[in-house]
Amino acid sequence: MGPSHPPPPVRSRVGNPSPNSLLNMHNLSLMAAVVPAATERKTLGSALDLPRLDPRTTPLPEPRVLVRWRQEADLRLESALAHFDDDLVHGKASLPAARSCVEEVMCWVRESVGRFQTDGGSALVGRQLRRREAARWDNMADRAVADADADPDGVERFLRLFLGMSHEVSARGFASLVATTRG
Repeated sequence: MGPSHPPPPVRSRVGNPSPNSLLNMHNLSLMAAVVPAATERKTLGSALDLPRLDPRTTPLPEPRVLVRWRQEADLRLESALAHFDDDLVHGKASLPAARSCVEEVMCWVRESVGRFQTDGGSALVGRQLRRREAARWDNMADRAVADADADPDGVERFLRLFLGMSHEVSARGFASLVATTRG
């Protein structure tokens, strides 16, 4: 008989937050679980003090279009998480399974929110802030992936937080913080 191997990690399903409750207390608690250091957690919310854009000069995305986008985003997230679960159940190492899941969702979100960019939001954000925010979220993604062996639920928590943030900044006219392409 060979050495016994521990069973693959199994994720528990986190409840699907309502699209109407963007960045609510539930998501804030998810952020705390993804970003454990108190100093980093503090800068996540305070580093971006985005101004209100004037809808008379900067047309914001239509709410019904954002709702349709969010519905598609939620379906894509659930599909990616189902593949992640399936990979874990079938013995795939958690690191490559988590990396694949995170990259699939983040790439789609970053490409798809390009159509929600506004001239006013893009001008205020600028290239430097866009790069800094992308690096911050990429670092959190890397941590969620690196911890997937011990905490496979962290992948889902991170992705739900990223999706909520992307929806929120897009609705406020700042999709350029997330987008990789101009829609």
